[in-house]
Amino acid sequence: MKIAIVAPEFPPATGGMEVHALQLSRYLHRVHDVKVIAPCLQGDDVATDQIPVLHRLRRQFWLSVLTILRTLREDPPDVVLALNGGYAVLGRLTSYPLAVRVVGNDFYASWVGPHLPLRWLFWRLPVDGAPSPGRWLRGADQRFRNRMVAWGLASSRCILANSNFTAQALVRAGIHGADVRVIVGGVDTALFQPRPRAAARARLGLPEGPIVATFGHLKAKKGIDTALETVRILAAQHRGLTYLVIGDGEDEAQLRAHARSLGVGMQVHFLGRKAHAELPHYLAACDVYLQSSRTAYNPVTGVPDVETMGRAACEASACGIPVVATDSGGLPDVVQPETTGLLVPENEPEVMARAVDRLLQDSTLRERMGRQGAAYAQQHFSWETVGQRTEQALHAAAATVA
Repeated sequence: MKIAIVAPEFPPATGGMEVHALQLSRYLHRVHDVKVIAPCLQGDDVATDQIPVLHRLRRQFWLSVLTILRTLREDPPDVVLALNGGYAVLGRLTSYPLAVRVVGNDFYASWVGPHLPLRWLFWRLPVDGAPSPGRWLRGADQRFRNRMVAWGLASSRCILANSNFTAQALVRAGIHGADVRVIVGGVDTALFQPRPRAAARARLGLPEGPIVATFGHLKAKKGIDTALETVRILAAQHRGLTYLVIGDGEDEAQLRAHARSLGVGMQVHFLGRKAHAELPHYLAACDVYLQSSRTAYNPVTGVPDVETMGRAACEASACGIPVVATDSGGLPDVVQPETTGLLVPENEPEVMARAVDRLLQDSTLRERMGRQGAAYAQQHFSWETVGQRTEQALHAAAATVA
């Protein structure tokens, strides 16, 4: 089968969607004739196992669409896989069968897609304070883009949702008719696997006390401020507690100040962004992985920002680390309560602290959840599983050609 993959998030850029695009392309390339259409290259290229990667996507959406259509005509595929809901519009513009992977906010808070005319001008207008022309125009721009994405998704042969939360959001957005399949996960279980804790701590120069960690972009959705309040409670109960925060983002300075104001500046270590290959060592050094995500809202457009899956939680389970996570968005799809971890409500540090404390106090429970998490991740989150399910969906989409 000839597969054209449209991947607006692709290495050398970094992030969960970039990892997903690369690993899925590698899996499909093992058997199929795969071609990836990716953004114009900025930075050093990455090893793609000989997959043809055409760096042709640009910042201008419609220019990218025209480039994709031209590329498809040059070498017609059996099926097109778009890895962002923004490119679902291809289903309206071409007769090739189209499958689209969606992650929720790419259709209800879409960032890929057409913009209103003169966006470059009204984006300069102030948005602070009471309702203003700038605020209204930005909201209108977001609503326009969301409607265009929904219009495209309604024409897709198959939609691959990253969680049940995302599948339900499709229904709420009025997107019906397509074959919707939920495919959760995407973890390199050869890289993310249980490792000796002592060796990991020695490698990283970490202490012997209890260690809790969180990975992710430092922004409101991740709820790191709630995690810091949780650490304040735990620090009084567990001497030598260390909390590792791996990632960067716009809220870093504010979060550092918050940690100091809570009196846990010495316990909290903001380590910045780390190479993906280093993350399994940090996970191996941990006792508990903490995912304190919440539903946040864009202060200008009002659209929600939600953890629609939680790849880091999947990776923690694959490493045999029990997860304490909020029941936000798609996290209930990746954390099995009392089996691979514990779920708690959003924005409740006291409840979260009790859940973490329970695991820190009970090594037998912690080790049992770790073993069960690794087995669950191998079965449900591995690229072998995600690749097979995606491949089946693509065959089904291609078979719908009249």
